[in-house]
Amino acid sequence: MSSSTKKDLSPCRSYGIVADWLEDNDSHTLMIDLPGVTKEDVKLDIIDGVTLEVTGRYPQETHCNVKWHSKERPIGAFRRTFQLPQNVLTSDLRAFDTDGILVVKVPKAKPS
Repeated sequence: MSSSTKKDLSPCRSYGIVADWLEDNDSHTLMIDLPGVTKEDVKLDIIDGVTLEVTGRYPQETHCNVKWHSKERPIGAFRRTFQLPQNVLTSDLRAFDTDGILVVKVPKAKPS
């Protein structure tokens, strides 16, 4: 997974990416379902200091000489954005993946 502040304007779809977002006293945590996507195929960007953008690519399946009866799993590029609150430290963002779930933790700034 990589992180930067550059915005990629390439066309992507959200594919109805499922995510849970929870908040505790210290941080915001996003749990984003990305089954079949490797960490090398996911990019995290912070845009304008408050928007988390998750982009990547679902793997392309190749099957020869088959007839599809149903094709519901997504393929190709995806993009999902999350508007973060002002009280977070995006520079301290941490991300890891486990069993097809991308977990992103964004700590809150300490009150002054």
